[in-house]
Amino acid sequence: MHYATFVRSYYRWYNRMADGDTSSNYSPCLWLSTLQAVNLVCISGVFLPKAIPTWMVMAAAGVVMLVMYGINRAIIDAIAEPPRFSRWSDNVPGFGEFPAVYAYLAFSMVLVFLPVLLSSSS
Repeated sequence: MHYATFVRSYYRWYNRMADGDTSSNYSPCLWLSTLQAVNLVCISGVFLPKAIPTWMVMAAAGVVMLVMYGINRAIIDAIAEPPRFSRWSDNVPGFGEFPAVYAYLAFSMVLVFLPVLLSSSS
């Protein structure tokens, strides 16, 4: 799957999950970029040596978040369709409609809990 396709899918999923009153056009971009930075921090907690200072890992995550925000925002700006926000009566979009988004969210949850599990087992 092309990355731009994933961002468009995430954008549509986010707008289906959010209401139009509290969400701006760039809210999905911000949340996806934040999730990508958190994933980087979790991966670095597992795979990087402990000799690397925490400030360096957090600075790298901040840089990644800013870069990914710029990339994600450019992709979202290119979407011509207006956002379709949910209503309270709408069903939650299912896995069959947004499989890549739900797989990424599940992968992110694994990355968040993996350092905890590995540190508690040693």
